[in-house]
Amino acid sequence: MESLNNNSADMSATWHRGFLLAAICLCMSVIGTGQTAGQAVDAGGSGDQAAEISEQNAEPKFEQLPAEELREYVSQMKKLKPRTYHVEAGKFDMQFITPVVIAYKEVEEERRKAKWSERNRKKGRPDTPAPPLLYTGEFYGWQKYAKDYSKVVTLQAIPELKRTGSWWAASIAAGVLLGPVGQAFVPLSLKFKANFDRMELWRGGKKIEPLSAERIAQEVSQGSIDDAAYFGSYRYPVSAFAPGARLEVKVWRAGKSKPKVAKVREFVRNQVWSDFENFSSVKR
Repeated sequence: MESLNNNSADMSATWHRGFLLAAICLCMSVIGTGQTAGQAVDAGGSGDQAAEISEQNAEPKFEQLPAEELREYVSQMKKLKPRTYHVEAGKFDMQFITPVVIAYKEVEEERRKAKWSERNRKKGRPDTPAPPLLYTGEFYGWQKYAKDYSKVVTLQAIPELKRTGSWWAASIAAGVLLGPVGQAFVPLSLKFKANFDRMELWRGGKKIEPLSAERIAQEVSQGSIDDAAYFGSYRYPVSAFAPGARLEVKVWRAGKSKPKVAKVREFVRNQVWSDFENFSSVKR
């Protein structure tokens, strides 16, 4: 009996993780096609500063890294380590996206689709589209920047998701009546933890002005999510990530006067900087 209960608990945990990953995957597919704050429904928070910067810098043009050489470079790389591009800041996941990340994800996705087509061919099946990947915590909505190899660093502030109180109550009730397995079949309900208002990047005690800034709205009413929120997408010069000074990020939630301050660890700063330096050295 004890073994059966343990197996049931493991099954419950697996179902919970599966529901959560699928829901976040859905959410991020919406993020990838999000609108700017001026075009989307107001989900709370002023965001005046970010909106003004976005309007002043509509579709800015930056120096582009050579596409063919960049894609050849990433095709020879070992697997990226997503944790070296992430910083946690309260209720937001801060992500640093470089042209190397974008090109790598493009090549990775092309290879996955090619393998799927080859598998279909060998088994004599029609060449149907490859199924979408479940969200794994890597580079939310990177498709938004596909084919954009601008020589800049994109900093994203993504609001995290939480399971609602009603879900917990139903899960507990199902557990009492049916045990751990019963909990797994309770519909999952997710909400965003916060609305993004604005953010700042500081280097050595000095504020770095963004090259562009967006406060992007997302409205999701499908599957396990029925909510709306904003996230941030700011672009910064590569020089801000050069060695020699500490970096920190300040993020404001909508309706909050004090920001959440998060230090950018040295291995994250070094990863971002080395993406450009290593590519430049290979190119030479």
